[in-house]
Amino acid sequence: MRGYLDKLISDATDELSKEVLAKAGHNANDSLGTVQFNILTQSGTGHDPIYMISLWLSGRCISDYMNDLARKLYPLGTKWSLQTLASRKTDGAMKVTGGREEAMKWIGQIMKYLETSPKALEYRRQTREVRELGQMGTSSHRGRTRIIAGYLLRRCSSEGFGRGLVRTIRPSYRIGSAKARPLVFLGNTTCISCRCP
Repeated sequence: MRGYLDKLISDATDELSKEVLAKAGHNANDSLGTVQFNILTQSGTGHDPIYMISLWLSGRCISDYMNDLARKLYPLGTKWSLQTLASRKTDGAMKVTGGREEAMKWIGQIMKYLETSPKALEYRRQTREVRELGQMGTSSHRGRTRIIAGYLLRRCSSEGFGRGLVRTIRPSYRIGSAKARPLVFLGNTTCISCRCP
């Protein structure tokens, strides 16, 4: 599915090619080679790439995502900006084609393009669900948790896994030699693997 998202992002970027190339001083009729979005400090240091798939899967608005990214990358209180680089297929030379305003606009157009794809929307939903399951397991259950073949499991009183099968993502999988079924265990139950009470 990530390959499919990469293709959608590439298609969305191609739709921007004339505008992006013209802003970079290239012939707008040339074929677009690469577009790269960077976050950097307002003083022009600390260039770091912005990954469209990560932004898309976050489900967040562009400004919030960039604010969080800047907090992770730069010292507290650092003001950030954006930069877009573009190249033609013919020579591959990257040129600056826009600053913060242009990058926000073009990234927004890419995100809107992804919004038109049911598969992209479903992939984002599934990714969010897995992330939430992991957070639920680590915050609300005792002992260790593990996602095995799409199942969130927590460690039972013996050392087997299976007790507290919280939720399933797919209908059935094999865990070891036992077949796991799409059940939600509540209260005292029997482990899938070790059969302890």
